[in-house]
Amino acid sequence: MQRAELIAPLQLFAALPRSLLELIAESGQTLRIARGCYVFKHGETHKGFYVVVYGKVQLLLPAAADDAKVLAVMERGMTFGEAAMFMNIPFPVSARAAEDAMVIFIPQDTLNPVLASQPAFALQLLARMSRRLHKLVQDIAAYTQKNARNRIAAYLLEQVQQSDKLSIQLPDRKQAIASRLSVAPETFSRTLRQMQEDGIIRVSGYQIEVIDMKALRQIAGS
Repeated sequence: MQRAELIAPLQLFAALPRSLLELIAESGQTLRIARGCYVFKHGETHKGFYVVVYGKVQLLLPAAADDAKVLAVMERGMTFGEAAMFMNIPFPVSARAAEDAMVIFIPQDTLNPVLASQPAFALQLLARMSRRLHKLVQDIAAYTQKNARNRIAAYLLEQVQQSDKLSIQLPDRKQAIASRLSVAPETFSRTLRQMQEDGIIRVSGYQIEVIDMKALRQIAGS
């Protein structure tokens, strides 16, 4: 399948004229990344940004590989690397596939004229970066103002709201989710067990069903 057909369904590119879509796609580089392999590592400099076609890519704060903190998880249609590209600095994080993934690298030299000629596209890219920054600020506030039980409840509540279902499938390994929430994996598992004993949720592997939404909201502080 041509790269243009891979990125055409993604929301970021939906409004672009076909000619510009093909220009971006054909100048890009398709990368298939096996689970556990890196798209790039902290300190590298790539003149462009990445779009996830399928799979999941974790953004990791610099640390020993086994103890790296998961900052965010990029899924289908999401982009990453834009800020480092625009600021012309090395990547402040590493990007590692949480599962087999495909990403497309789009060079800055191709992107710049598109941004200049398509202000709506430029604004959408800016909005994505702003939402990510806003989410990061919210996460930092939660880490400093809420205890582990609060943060875990807030995370489950967020997953329920995104899926619009009371039964959810955790989108990542429990260890990675614990890292994102700045709690120990043992604390994450123990808190889930306690919530289940309290009749708030039902846990079956990575499947979680919310039994008492009111109680979950109260714990989350919503």
